[in-house]
Amino acid sequence: MQPTLTHVCVGEKRRQHAQTDAVHERVLNDQFAAVVPWLMLNRGGLSILVHPNTDDPVADHEVNPLWLGEAVAIDVEFIRGLVKKKSLPSRVGEADAPHG
Repeated sequence: MQPTLTHVCVGEKRRQHAQTDAVHERVLNDQFAAVVPWLMLNRGGLSILVHPNTDDPVADHEVNPLWLGEAVAIDVEFIRGLVKKKSLPSRVGEADAPHG
């Protein structure tokens, strides 16, 4: 499946992705080639998570992330919990989810 959007999360290194004080932006695929290089040059020391926005949010964050700057630990169990509560759609159930 080809995602139409890319999700970009910008936050301080000590912040976890699931916390609400991170900035979350969606980037259309046709903007990706302009936005990501700009972020690379202007991130000001922040860690930036870029990931596809597919119907599998667990894999988007755990298997397919792109980090600009230092990678930050992501609370994937929090995302799995949202999927279980049906707050987020997912193809991958807890038993099938990749473990790192």
